[in-house]
Amino acid sequence: MSDQPIPGGVPPAAPAPAPQPAPYAYPPPNRRGMHWLAKLCLILFGLGFVFVLMLGFLAALIGAGAGTTDLPYQEKVIAAGGPSKIVLIEVHGAIMEGAASPFAMGPGIVESTIKQLDTAAADANVKAVILSVDSPGGGVTASDVIHHAVQAVRDAGKPVVVHMRDLAASGGYYVSAPANTIIASPTTVTGSIGVILSTFNAQTLVEDKLGIKQDNIVSGPHKDILSMTRAMTPEERAILQAIIDDMYKRFVDIVQEGRNGHAKFPTDRAAVEKIADGRVYTAGQALALGLVDAIGYQDDAIAEARKLANAPNAQVIQYHRIAGLLGALSAKSGEGGGVNINAGVQIDASGLGQAGTPRMEYRWAPLR
Repeated sequence: MSDQPIPGGVPPAAPAPAPQPAPYAYPPPNRRGMHWLAKLCLILFGLGFVFVLMLGFLAALIGAGAGTTDLPYQEKVIAAGGPSKIVLIEVHGAIMEGAASPFAMGPGIVESTIKQLDTAAADANVKAVILSVDSPGGGVTASDVIHHAVQAVRDAGKPVVVHMRDLAASGGYYVSAPANTIIASPTTVTGSIGVILSTFNAQTLVEDKLGIKQDNIVSGPHKDILSMTRAMTPEERAILQAIIDDMYKRFVDIVQEGRNGHAKFPTDRAAVEKIADGRVYTAGQALALGLVDAIGYQDDAIAEARKLANAPNAQVIQYHRIAGLLGALSAKSGEGGGVNINAGVQIDASGLGQAGTPRMEYRWAPLR
């Protein structure tokens, strides 16, 4: 059939227009989301403000703790008695200069010990000092200045009794040597009379493995002695050995001077040097060699101090300082140390700032 219109007929209807899509309806603003975003911003701002306040509070505490060395000592009674006093001073830990820990608010072990010894020497009511030693030793100079302060107490006419705890080795023995009487605990390890200088040779690792070569510009052939990136020459070893020998001679002199006249301790220098060959001893071995005078406990040290001071009723005290919250937390007796988080965890960062510095030490260091 043809699509042409029929003459005289009805014309065909026009095609219907195509449907148009409905206009897009934008959703209303999410005011709930904006509300939570505003809350989050306020919370973050509040937390930041609180954090700034806490930093200010912490700075104030640290500032207060920094002045603990200027505070007068308080006296804690360990054993009751009359007006005469015997002071118990603890030398516990590595004998190093500076604060024992970055968390410590008070002085380090050397400064604290010396201040307590000086205070005891100047107090007319103090008749004797008990030095409680539990230390592997430490720096040569640090050990020597404590030894000097102990000797000053004796020069002031006050007897000194050392009570050794777990360990009184090397510098721990060095500070004990001038005492009138040395009493070791039954389980004490002592001795290790000698000097150590620790270093590493990392040349193979640095050059051969990592391909790094260090070039030092020096003013003399021995300026970079103990460099970790090259082997030590025989001449350099001889130079360092001479220094070690000199420090060792002083150690033996200190021991011989302090122990001269004590029972069983040899008078012959060769015999003393045979004892002082760096080895450690048990309490029984040390007693047989004359390095200690008796084996006992703290009560025995107190009794000996009262006897030597001719003060049978003297009270036994400890010095301590308290400087605010962090000062109380920073040490057992308010004199610096590690932060005791609980009985089983102690942060002790002693010597971190000196870790990269070669140094002569009177220290028992078997793990070095």
